[in-house]
Order: sequence, then C-alpha cells, then structure tokens
Amino acid sequence: MGYMEPKDYEAMTDLVMKYLAHEGDQRPEIAKVMTNRFAGGLKLSAAEWDQAQKNAQEFRPYVS
Repeated sequence: MGYMEPKDYEAMTDLVMKYLAHEGDQRPEIAKVMTNRFAGGLKLSAAEWDQAQKNAQEFRPYVS
C-alpha cells in the first residue's frame, strides 16, 4: 500500500529511463501504470488496519 504524487512518479521514471533502460526501451505511459486496477479486493477491518500499522511502526522512519 502506498501513494506517490504523479509528478514524483514521472521524475522516478525519467531516472529509470536515463540510467537503467536499454537502448530501444520505451518509456511507460504513466497513466497506464499509476492505476488502482492492480489493487485487489482486500478490505481491512479497523482492527486489521490498526494491527498492520502497529506491525509497520519500526519501518516508519524509513518511509516518512
């Protein structure tokens, strides 16, 4: 689970294309990649969400 601003995703894609892509690789269309269609139908209950937050607490300094 996560979120990234579209402009940040564009910048990240630019870096990947500049430094990692091979000659001839095509830049993906961001609108086709940034979508919820890959998200599953999983819905967490309030208790499950609280537990997930608690389990991830030690990693918060790395992603906040």
